[in-house]
Amino acid sequence: VIETEAEETDGSVPVVKSAWTPLLDELTLRISARGPISVSEFMTVALGHPIHGYYMRKDVFGEQGDFTTSPEISQVFGELIGVWCVANWMALGQPSRIR
Repeated sequence: VIETEAEETDGSVPVVKSAWTPLLDELTLRISARGPISVSEFMTVALGHPIHGYYMRKDVFGEQGDFTTSPEISQVFGELIGVWCVANWMALGQPSRIR
């Protein structure tokens, strides 16, 4: 939270302006009302809040987004996963069934 100079709204109650975002306001209200929240709840709100969530604001994937996933760049990632699976299967003695 970035605090700035305090102002008086009606001459008696000081108000501190800050750089809080609407999402931070939402999280603060939840914590104030119910107490501590889990990391899972925090991430759910931060990423999926219908209005302020990270994934709700724009398309975050692809060249115009915040990041590009490996399959969008090339098929090498998938091939490496396949090689890893085969190597581990062989290290297990090539069982006919894996649980």
